Amino acid sequence: MNKQLITGYQLIFMMIMFLFGTSSILPTGVEAGSDIWAVLILATLYSVVLIFIYSSLIGSFPGKSLIEILPELLGKLMGKLIGLVFILFFFHLTSLVLRNLSDFMTNILPGTPISVFPITFLILATYAIKNGLEVIARFITWFFIITMGILVFNFSALAPELDFQNFTPIFSEGYKPIIKGFISASGFPFGEIIVFLMIIPYLNSFEFKKRKLNSVKAMLLFLVIFLIINIRNRGVLGALSEFTSYPSYQVIQYASVANVLENLGPFFMLAFIIGIFAKTVITFYAGVVGLAQWAGLKDYKSLLLPMSLIITTLSIAQFDNVNENVDFARRIYPLYIFPISFITPFFLLIVVKFKEMRTKN
Repeated sequence: MNKQLITGYQLIFMMIMFLFGTSSILPTGVEAGSDIWAVLILATLYSVVLIFIYSSLIGSFPGKSLIEILPELLGKLMGKLIGLVFILFFFHLTSLVLRNLSDFMTNILPGTPISVFPITFLILATYAIKNGLEVIARFITWFFIITMGILVFNFSALAPELDFQNFTPIFSEGYKPIIKGFISASGFPFGEIIVFLMIIPYLNSFEFKKRKLNSVKAMLLFLVIFLIINIRNRGVLGALSEFTSYPSYQVIQYASVANVLENLGPFFMLAFIIGIFAKTVITFYAGVVGLAQWAGLKDYKSLLLPMSLIITTLSIAQFDNVNENVDFARRIYPLYIFPISFITPFFLLIVVKFKEMRTKN
């Protein structure tokens, strides 16, 4: 497969836009209530731990993705089996992103067939992925600039509406709500950065050496962005932000009613759509490239159409309604993603270190 390379800054922008993705519209860590800021800090620290695990794992196999190193670590049979689990997760995550988009858009545009949204996004994502990782990285860089500009303008305009009484009292409910919020946020969105084990190997040789530093920079920058989003949502909506499915959208509706950002709703919708599209492209890319490597194909492009059809079907069929989706996200997803994002990579790193010790001896 022709290997395209990206820069360290492009990796940072890709990670931020990936995390911004669906977290720009869906709440996470809201179980902590007014202490959500503590949840976000803890979840970011957890993501830094993940980055050190992932970077150490990939660093032992320069230029090789997760799917390529598994057979070397675990043997061909077990490596292929575990690799298939990761590939299926990448595709399932793509379908979840598209289902979250579909539920959100049908809430705004009732009566629109739910299939319209995954089909449209996958057509656009397929076009982007066909052009390769370098092109994906370039347009996500522009997406980052546009989205951050919108976010800064939005927060500045709503700043006078913030009520900081909504953040008090601090730690009034004890530590249990914070732990619940942390468990939720450590899965979505932070645990999902496992997909970057399919992208970090494509850093150019100089930037690959700085993969940990650049990834940590991305996490810290996203922490600032995520704090801004949640301070805005909690500051404007108060406790309502814990119970609404789409608090960021509720803030925009409030702003329109209050004539703070009248007639600019579609402008801010653009930021949501850009973020979700960037996440769709990254997860779908990880899936098709991983499947091509797993199957020993020279090119992943032949997989785009059949996998688009499968993902579209899955995104529509996996939940009957929004409530089922929300229930899955809150009760099942943290348990589902933890073995994939933490336990398995940590085990693989132990295997790597054990083999390195044996080699030295």
